[in-house]
Amino acid sequence: MMGVPTGVGRRKAQGIVLAFANIANASSAALRSSYFLSTPPNRAGKVKKIGINRVTYDAANNIVRIFPKTTLNAHKTYRLIILGQPVSPVTLFFNRASIISETV
Repeated sequence: MMGVPTGVGRRKAQGIVLAFANIANASSAALRSSYFLSTPPNRAGKVKKIGINRVTYDAANNIVRIFPKTTLNAHKTYRLIILGQPVSPVTLFFNRASIISETV
């Protein structure tokens, strides 16, 4: 994965764009159930789930676009878990600027 840039309008991120080098399971790449978006765990280990409205997959460029049901605050950090690929799950912690950490 090359990055998680977010489209920013009025300080709120509108979507998440994932550019993959290779997607082994293209059929699961476009499924909402392949992604879990939330806040990072707090001190008590609890997370706030953020619903995903729509996922699009561009097979020609291996780009996945994830559109949350609520707007994301551009100044906060979020967690995205990617399921359904051979190397799974992949967990990304990201903010508007970049990926903070990635675990496989």
